[in-house]
Amino acid sequence: MMVGELDIEKSKRLFARAVDVIPGGSQTNSLRPYGYAFGAYPIYFERGLGSHVWDVDGNEYIDYICHAGPIILGHSYPRVVEAVKAQLEKMTVSPLLHPLEVEVAEEIIKTVPCAEMVRFLKTGGMACDAAVRTARAYTDREIVIHRGWHGMQDWFAASYPEGHPNRRGVPRVLGNYTITWNSDLAALEEILKMKGKEVACVMIAPPYIREANEEKFRAKQAFFKGVREMVDQYGILLIFDEVVTGFRVSLGGAQEYYGVTPDLACFAKAMANGMPISALTGRKEVMSVVKDIFITTTYGGECLSLAGALATIRELREKKALDHVWKMAEHITEGCNKTAHDLGVEAPSDGLFSFRFESEEPEFQNNVRHLFLQEMAKRGVLCARDFVTYSHSQKDAEKTIDAFRETLNLIKDAHEKGEISSRIRREPLANSSLTIN
Repeated sequence: MMVGELDIEKSKRLFARAVDVIPGGSQTNSLRPYGYAFGAYPIYFERGLGSHVWDVDGNEYIDYICHAGPIILGHSYPRVVEAVKAQLEKMTVSPLLHPLEVEVAEEIIKTVPCAEMVRFLKTGGMACDAAVRTARAYTDREIVIHRGWHGMQDWFAASYPEGHPNRRGVPRVLGNYTITWNSDLAALEEILKMKGKEVACVMIAPPYIREANEEKFRAKQAFFKGVREMVDQYGILLIFDEVVTGFRVSLGGAQEYYGVTPDLACFAKAMANGMPISALTGRKEVMSVVKDIFITTTYGGECLSLAGALATIRELREKKALDHVWKMAEHITEGCNKTAHDLGVEAPSDGLFSFRFESEEPEFQNNVRHLFLQEMAKRGVLCARDFVTYSHSQKDAEKTIDAFRETLNLIKDAHEKGEISSRIRREPLANSSLTIN
């Protein structure tokens, strides 16, 4: 089936204006259009409803990006919209405190295994920053060992190597207090043998995709249990960065899913279906130090986001919404994997839209990804990420699998003819000084 070129002219004109007035053209680095088949992919969106979104040029898509994870129920989800509207008519922020702070905290304590106390902030990065400060205050130690990505704050940015763009502006001395660990338990044990008595916490961002393979699930569960046991030997706090996994992998997060309880955990994204709120939570003995240390923000008790969080968590629980989310995810994954296998293309099953050609050459892989995103968007599917919501339907899933089949057929044909690069629709960078990271 032939599909015409996607009209995104209004998007491109807006972005050309944006780079003159917004550094990098975007508020969030990971959402910059240069990472999404620039020139062939929509950039600006006007509205969303359920699992669908509409760009400024009027094109409609099934959305699997979901703003990198916050949308869990669906765009403009009625119960959340009604809760926020009702609260807006009362007040946005209280002169002092608001009852919603207590209600949402109690709801999280009822939901999350490690939660005995809760403190609200606005972003996932702020919650992770607060977790590290809390761990340092509680243990009276300074070194942080981390695994994963945890935000823009200095303690984490210091883990990037010298010369990396993300390290610019970060005091060099902070590199002495952050250790990156992305390996196995044996590697962690070696680090702890050398530095264990100086380590305040180990922070881990668990995977946000459920593991369909039981053997692989058990291996990951054993890994987390191994970390728990190891840090306990040294009096180190275990922190789960559940900014993405919270209220998505399971209602109680990855800690509930894997059955391993951390000392502290950070939540954001899906907890309010897109409203800006985050939470630091954990066991009372540790969380109690927060009242005496410098963790504060004007908008921690902002009422609209709290109302959105309360509505979201209750809807997820009452509708058992995550059962549907992961049923849809499994169906799409199986359909895409079968398509890849039928075409003789490797499908490593590390996401909804998983396939791989043999070449490891970075330029080739980037070109394949660009062509894939370009052709899926032309067929009405945004899949640079793989987040499924409660609003995604069986019809959405079937259309997505059909689009994947057509697109992968096209890419395989282009690969065999050596035409991957020539079939890509590109645009020059709007500002050649911009850095993509």
